[in-house]
Amino acid sequence: EDGMQAVYGPGGSTGPYPYAGGLRWDVNAAQAQGSRVTNIEVRDAASGNWLPLDAGRTYKLFVLSFNATGGDGYKTLANVPAARRQDIGVLDADVLQSYIDKQAKDPVSGLPVLNLLPVSLYSTKTYSE
Repeated sequence: EDGMQAVYGPGGSTGPYPYAGGLRWDVNAAQAQGSRVTNIEVRDAASGNWLPLDAGRTYKLFVLSFNATGGDGYKTLANVPAARRQDIGVLDADVLQSYIDKQAKDPVSGLPVLNLLPVSLYSTKTYSE
């Protein structure tokens, strides 16, 4: 919801729109702040099945340090106590480069081939305004 408010609130921009791996939801941009995101699901890595977010469970979330400290309007992340945070000391650019380096190379250009994710893995399941 913080990301949605940063997009749809006064002076918003598309930069903070939330994207996630292993997490998806429905968006209704016409709703009021705090009600734009519904039907949150978490992907079970073992089975590949999507399950409803369980408020009784604890999940680990990996985010950019910029967002973790409140950047792009993610105030809720900035309020996570230091005792529940762990800086793994890896730059996001390095993680992206490592992923790119592991991709198959195009036989003609020699460049990595980057494919779109299957739609079923997109973080936004449905969107309405």
